Parts: sequence; C-alpha cells; structure tokens
Amino acid sequence: MSDLPVPPEGTSTAVDTVGRLVAGLGRHGIAVAPDASEGVAGTAPAACPVLRWAASGAMSLTGWPGEAPQWPTGDVVGRLDGAARLLGVMARGFGTDLALDIGALLTQRAAARGVARSGAVSVGGRCRLVRASDGWVAVSLARPSDLELVPALTGGFVTACSDPDLPGEVWDGLREFVRRRPGDEVVARAQLLGLPAARLPASAPGSGLPWVIQQLGQRAPTPTRPPVVVDFSAMWAGPLCAHLLGRCGAHVMKVEDVGRPDGARRGDPWLFTELHRHHDQVLLDFRSPTDRRALGRLVDSADMVVESSRPRALASLGFSPQEFLGARSGRTWVSITGYGRDGPRSNWVAFGDDAAVSAKLVGTSGGARSPVFCADAIADPVSGLCAAAGAAASFAAGGGYLVDCSMQASSAFANRDGSCAGEHRVERHGSTWTAYHDDASQRVESEADPRGRWRDERRLSA
Repeated sequence: MSDLPVPPEGTSTAVDTVGRLVAGLGRHGIAVAPDASEGVAGTAPAACPVLRWAASGAMSLTGWPGEAPQWPTGDVVGRLDGAARLLGVMARGFGTDLALDIGALLTQRAAARGVARSGAVSVGGRCRLVRASDGWVAVSLARPSDLELVPALTGGFVTACSDPDLPGEVWDGLREFVRRRPGDEVVARAQLLGLPAARLPASAPGSGLPWVIQQLGQRAPTPTRPPVVVDFSAMWAGPLCAHLLGRCGAHVMKVEDVGRPDGARRGDPWLFTELHRHHDQVLLDFRSPTDRRALGRLVDSADMVVESSRPRALASLGFSPQEFLGARSGRTWVSITGYGRDGPRSNWVAFGDDAAVSAKLVGTSGGARSPVFCADAIADPVSGLCAAAGAAASFAAGGGYLVDCSMQASSAFANRDGSCAGEHRVERHGSTWTAYHDDASQRVESEADPRGRWRDERRLSA
C-alpha cells in the first residue's frame, strides 16, 4: 500500500519487509508480537541485491544458456528473507525454531531435476515468452489438456498435437500467431479457454502486499498450540505453504481425491516427497458418500484450511471460507490463486512462470532480445512462503481470517523497491561466473544440492 511506513535510508530489505508486513497485518487487527524485529533490528545496511541474487543460486537459473546470467529489478532474496523472518517469529510463538535458506527454496527443485537456465524458455521447458504485436506474453503448455486447446486458441492456425514433448512446430506456429496480435487479446483468449497465459506489464501491479486479508469469522483467544491444517492444495505453492506451517509445528493432513490426485505425485515426485514428508496423507473418493462424510469430519477437526483451487472447486464439495470460518472461532482459511479470489481474473489459471511474468518478475538481457524467466517457476515458492507467513500470523492473532494470497501479488511484492545504484556486471572466469557491483564481487553459485533437503536449511543473510 502506498502509505505503508517507509524505512530509513540504509535499512536492510529484510528489516523493511518485516516492517511492511507487520504494518499490513496490523490494519486488519492482526498484531504481531513485539519481538518481531528481534534478530533483524540491528542488521547492517543491505548488501547489493544483485550480489545477493548471485549468492542464492537463483542467478544461475536466470538468463540465456552459455551467456552471462541475469537478475530481476527488485531485491527478491531480501524480500523473501524478510517474509521468512516474520514466519520465524510466528514459529517461535508456537515453540519451534525455524530458519530458511531462501536460495534452497528457489533452486532445489531445479537441482533435483538437473535443469538449467534457458532464457525465454522456462527452466521446466513448458512455458515460453513470446512476442506479441505490442509486447511480450508468457504462455504455459504444461498439461496434456493445454496442448489440446492450442488449435482453439489459434483458430486452427496451429493443428492439434498430442506429443508431450512439444515438437518445435507447435511453438513455431504459436509464436507466429501471437506476434500478429495484441498481448491482451492473446491472454484473454487463452484464459477464456483455461490456458495459463500472462502479459508482461509495463510496470509491476499490486498494492504492495502479497495478500488480501478479510475477517469473516470470530476471533478466539491467543492459541496455545500450533494449528491442525487440512491441505487441499496441489503442485508447489500451496503444498509449500503447508510444509512451512508444518515446520512451524502444525499438524498437517494432506487430502487428495483418488480420482484426481496431486499432479506432483507423478510429475514431480522429488518435490512431492519433500513437501509432504511429515504430513498425514489421506486419499478419499470425493464421489463416495462415505468418504465425503469422512472428509467432512476431517475439515470439522481443522483449525486451518490451505487450498489452491479456483473458488468454485471446493464449493462443489460443500466447503467455503464463509462456512468454515463461521462455524467456529479461531480458524483461518488460506487461499492461493493466480490472481486473487475476487475480481475479473479470479478464475484465471496460472503456473509459477507465467504468474511471475504477470508481475514483471523477469530478468532483462537488454536490447531487442526477449526478457528471460527468473529462476524456476519462481511465483510458486514466493507465494508459498508469503502465504505461510500470513497464515501463521492470522492464526496466532486469534483467527477468523481469510488469507487470499495470489501468485501475482506475491511476485510483485518480492520484486518491489530493490534497485541498486552503481554498475553491475557478470563476467566469466574459467567455468564459473562472478557478479560485480563496483568493487564488490560475488561468485554466481549453482543451485542448491537437493540432497541437503529443506529441513537442514540455513538462513541466507540479507
């Protein structure tokens, strides 16, 4: 928000972020404990955001293959470190110590997959930045159904394709179709079909906070234990939120429909295992009356729901934030969507790469060349962390809140206000790259070793 307090010059990005988030929560009556600045109040002025990006490993995943890696305009690592520090305050209130390595959060999935930066093609290979007649558009073709919809998107200009390896002619045809049309037209047409697509905006959108919070239920006295969480979410952002809440001490129950299990089970098994390692995993048939009753009992027992579906999905099962929060005081509902639960884009589809593009969280390579994707589906870990911080703070304050965390707003928040004066460059030295800011330097670290696992993390200083 424009009138959030502005920190003194020289304040680190992490300290600034804690202050902004605490102030934003306070507007909804969510008071964070007075020790929210412990351990960060005396932090020295922030180091260069570009060098911090290089140290995190995320720079190694940003840019063109074989060329100098790139960086975003904002201090993403510093912002995320601030959100992690706030979450750490909440964890201490639940009797748990939590320290997160932001670099590992951003890069370990890519390391586990053995993938590398690829410029205007996402690290995962399923999203591309394509030039429209008036700018750039990100289009994701991550699911078989997305491939099936390409002919409808292009009016038959590109024919049907069932090859999961996406032959080059599909992208070539899509590129030719998009370049003749305005970006907004392409995105609107894609989203109408349920295809994830986003336009790269001229400036970052958003109010300055990663979530919108509404009080829909009654608050309870300050809780004396961590929450019991039912996690309906899938893939990365929502499960990461639940994973982080679990590391704060929450009892997490991962709930899936046997007819439509979490796609990460097969598509991203390493990530699925890491995120749900210590959770109760509950598989139910949502079409079965018996299992529906069992599901109802699980939700009745919960203090918090985490979900990442479009609003109508859980409503079809009889669950909604209004009913859940109204049934008992002290509860919290966490909703992670592409563009928020309300407004004209509430039913838009988003994945981590295209959502980041919609928030202008990209690297730039200069000249007429395409912007490049930042790291690996970066809106997923960004929104997962932001959602966890908002959820923990809301529950600790007595609950009654809907925490509406969008991937776009979280990405815009992470990329804000981080420009750094002075000259920046990246140079190759043998087999490694080094980032420079005036006389300071930082080797561009590789992505985190996936064998280190998130439970062994250290905090990256900001």
